[in-house]
Order: sequence, then structure tokens, then C-alpha cells
Amino acid sequence: MVLRWRKVFILCVALSLVLSFTGLAQAQDIKGHWAGPQITDWLNRGLCSGYPDGTFRPENSITRAEFITLVNKSFGFTGGAEVTLSDVSETDWFYGQVATALGAGYITGYEDNTMRPGKEIERQEVAVILARLLELNLEESGTAGFLDEGYIAAWSRDSIKAVVQAGLMKGYPDGNFGPQKPITRAEALVCLDRALKYELPVPEGKTGISGFVTREGAGVEDVTVTVFKAGESEDVAGVATDDQGFFELELPPGSYDLTAVAPDALAYANGVEVESGMAVIELVLTPGAVVTGKIIDNNNRAVAGAKVLYIVDNLTFSAVTGSDGTYTIVVLKNRKYTVQVYDPSKPDSKPTTIARHLSIGDSDELLVDSLKATFTTKATTGGGGGGGNGGVSMPEITALTVDVTEGSPSIKLSSRGTKGTVDFTSLPEAAKVTGGSVTVNRDCELVLTSETEKFPTELSTTQQLVKGVNKLDAISYLGMLDKEQDGISLLKLKEIFGETVDLYATLTDKNGRVSHLTYVMLLP
Repeated sequence: MVLRWRKVFILCVALSLVLSFTGLAQAQDIKGHWAGPQITDWLNRGLCSGYPDGTFRPENSITRAEFITLVNKSFGFTGGAEVTLSDVSETDWFYGQVATALGAGYITGYEDNTMRPGKEIERQEVAVILARLLELNLEESGTAGFLDEGYIAAWSRDSIKAVVQAGLMKGYPDGNFGPQKPITRAEALVCLDRALKYELPVPEGKTGISGFVTREGAGVEDVTVTVFKAGESEDVAGVATDDQGFFELELPPGSYDLTAVAPDALAYANGVEVESGMAVIELVLTPGAVVTGKIIDNNNRAVAGAKVLYIVDNLTFSAVTGSDGTYTIVVLKNRKYTVQVYDPSKPDSKPTTIARHLSIGDSDELLVDSLKATFTTKATTGGGGGGGNGGVSMPEITALTVDVTEGSPSIKLSSRGTKGTVDFTSLPEAAKVTGGSVTVNRDCELVLTSETEKFPTELSTTQQLVKGVNKLDAISYLGMLDKEQDGISLLKLKEIFGETVDLYATLTDKNGRVSHLTYVMLLP
């Protein structure tokens, strides 16, 4: 999970919703307190507030329910999972917060299936949560060396070592950590403040740009992020955001411009400097103008498969025309654009300018006149839909099939094939999977893995795909588990993997553009 990267944009979240009550902008009881500077800073920035009587009460304790609410709000977690804990009911004020925490994966509850929401949260429990949030390395955390090491529970020992080494928590002046001691409001604020600002060690030599694409404070999935050398219109890299809106691109040191394009919104950043390590940014989506147009050649024939560029103020937005020459592109409103197009028959050529000062107003949707290119294309037959909108075209799965001896599974794919469900639950367990295919929009490499680690090593697969329909090697590997070599039964798959299999994959094209895929296989 990418919980650790939420620090990119979450410092703007109002922690006062959970840490405080409506009160004064300053607190009377923090002067001279060890956490006074951090508390004052958060108060001044409106991230927290004190009690109505003008105090902050930094030494008050905080309950488990209050702390997970604090984490959810500060880390921007939403959604949730099913709550089966015996002491949490739908009528409790914290029910939704517990569901969100379970869904985010940083709490699990006690062995007796309780949450104990009203219990004061212990320092060792906070250490475990912080280690999970930031995915700290517990195997190489070393020794903490506290005098009360013998009182630290085995389940929290490695986490405490890790958070101490990361500088998120510290011991007391007497040399003890106080693992079973309830954490105070001041300690909770300071620990989370450090967690939000924590910079993960960057592997030696790794440079680039990472961050989140957000809308109204929440990460947005499947947004195309495109990178250009600063001031240039030729893209150098691109990637689609994952289900939390996160993206990461490895790039050499330099200055870059970025665009992020969704179906009806966009964001951009100019002059992002990559020096050493990863530059971290947030791209906030705002409504854009959805422009539809058509490219024709010198003979007024539709130009299919042509890359179209809309350029303004050192920003470039692009789309690809469909078989009928039409395209849809999302651009900034109230701008005048230079429009360029590539000759699809000469992929290595430079783009030519076909319009200058093309005015885009304040409309949400706009149809522009056909634009004539300076080149001539070969005559083609057949119709087809318009080109993809917004941003550089990414490698995509456009169709997926799975062959079964009895019936067919229900297969659902998202608009770009980045998420999908293959549902076998309506089929008999004796039915056998005998083959399958995947259709992609360009030549690319498929890497298939499983985060659950239930895949045997030989089932993890890397496959080179060509544009169009490809036989899935993964299906052949599955067949190796069946001695009769006539497929593998759904019952056998369930015995190996369980009823639900989470599959993760990446598609990488020759230009280094990467799409992240998440698929779920449901077995009867």
C-alpha cells in the first residue's frame, strides 16, 4: 500500500475535527511545554485548536477511537471495510472511522474480536500503527536499547525500534520508552506531525517525481500524468495513477513540466526540479474544457491515428485521433492555443503547426472546426469512434477473455482496463479454465504478480504483448498444475488460492509509459 505517501498533501487537512473542540486560536497551557512549538505551529495554521476555556490540555490521554479518527483525517483515508468487531455497532459515532481504519489496513482489532474503542491507546500501539502507515522496515530496525525493553510486548518490539530509528517517537529522559503508558494529546500530535513530514530513504541513484493527483482532498484513480522537459512539447514519460491517486516516475536530474488529465478535469506543474532523490508534488484537478475536433489532410480526408498537441504557456495537452479523424482533448479554459499534429505515417518526424491562437473560452464542452494538416494520407475505409481524450495515450487493456469448458465468467473492466473483475461464481466447480486472451492498444510488456503471495513462483509471469489480441501465457502456466493438461478446474484453483484472488499487473510500452492494473478473480 502507499499509505506512506499521503504526507504529500494531507498537512492541509483540518485535524481540529478530531483533536479539539471549537475554541481559542491560542492555548494558555502550552507555554514552556516540550511540544509547545509544534502545538503553536498547528494552532497558528488552523490545523488544531484548544478547548473552549482556552486550554489545550496537552497531557490528557486519547482513546483508541479518537486516535484512529485522527489518523484517518490527517492521512486522508476514506471508504472502509466490513466491521465484524463485537464491540463496534453501526450506531456508534466511531463506526465509520473503524471501518475506514480496517480498510486502510493499519488496525486489525484484538484477538478476542474486539476493538476496545474507549480504551486509552498505549504508546506501543501507536508505534505499531505508525510503522504500518509508513511501511517501515522492521527486519533491519536494530535495537532500541530502552531500560524497560523487557516490558515491551513481542508484537510491538520491532515497530518500536523502527519508529525510534525513524525519529517518529522517542523515549523518556529516564531511559524508558513506556510501552504500556497511554499516549498524550501532545505526544499524539507530535508523532503524527513527524509521520506526515517523514521522508522515506530513497534508493541510491533513484531520482524522479512522485506524488498524488487529487480532487477536493481525495486521491483520483486512473488519471494520466505526463512529463515533459521544461519548456518543450515532446513528452518524455507518462503513467496512470493508482487507486489512491499515487504516481511515481523515475527521471534523470533536470527541470520538468507535468500535466495530469482526467475525463473532465486537469492539473499541471511547471519547472519541477529533480536534483537528488524524488521530487514530491501534488497535482490538484480543476474543471477543464472538453474539446472535440477533427483533423483532415490536404485532400480533406480524415487523418486517423494522429497525435494532436494543444500548446499554451509551456504546457502541452495531447490526444490521438480515431479512425474518423476526430479527437477529444481536455484543456485549460480561457486560453489561446497553438495546435500541432504529427504525421502518423512518419512517427519520427516533428509535429507541424496547423493552428495558432485557437481560442478556448469558459465552456465545459466545445466543438471546434476541422483543422487541416499540411500532409497527405492514404485513403482508408471504414468508420470508427473518436480518439482518446486528455494526455498522452497510455498502454491499455481493451478486452479480456477467459475460456471455460462449462459456461463463461462475467468479466467487467474499467474504461481503461486498469481495474477488472473476473467472476466465476455462477459456474460449477468442475468447470475448467482452458485458455484466454488479452487485447491491448499498443505493443507493451505485461508483468503479472500477486500481492497475496499465493502465486507459486512459476505462475508469476512476464509476457511481451503486441498491439491487438494476445494469448495469455498465465493461462498456460495455470494449466501446468493440471496433470491431464486439459485445463485446470475452478475447484483446484480455489484449493490453491482461496475464493478470492487479487492480481496486480503493469503494462509498460516502449516509451516507458506505465499503466497499473488491479484485477480480482472470484471463484465458486
